[in-house]
Amino acid sequence: PGFEWGEMTNNNPAGDRRMFFTSDRGKLLPGEQLKIHKAIIYARDSTNNSFQNVELMLSVADSVQAFFDAGLDNCSDPLASLDPTVNIDFSVFPNPSQGTFTIEVPNFVSGLSVQVVDIYGKRVYDSEISSVETKIHLDEAMGLYFVTVRGGEGYATTKLMIE
Repeated sequence: PGFEWGEMTNNNPAGDRRMFFTSDRGKLLPGEQLKIHKAIIYARDSTNNSFQNVELMLSVADSVQAFFDAGLDNCSDPLASLDPTVNIDFSVFPNPSQGTFTIEVPNFVSGLSVQVVDIYGKRVYDSEISSVETKIHLDEAMGLYFVTVRGGEGYATTKLMIE
């Protein structure tokens, strides 16, 4: 807080920021195969502060995970990128909450689901959404959670604070 890190503020010289990495997973027997999935995630908006850019990068990470989960990772292009996804408009209130909150999806369509995970990635709630407003009660510890609404080819994630 109060300090914006950047290549220039750190006095790093201008230049190419390519990288190379390898993995050692032990020995393979003749004919065996091993598939290793790696993603280098980057997202930045020059109008954002550092914390907003972290949120943006987390959103891109969710897109990469959805790309992988959908089985779209079988490509021969080592520099594959993601197609933009449709962002689902929804709100969570009250936020912060005591554990009971409402998810409102103004443009509700069937086939939507909601998932809530804690800051460690543990899924604490997962259900279908059946109307414009869905009331949820979580019996979880105080802290930060991430609420994701998915459906069709779109999704969106927001933060929820439980006090």
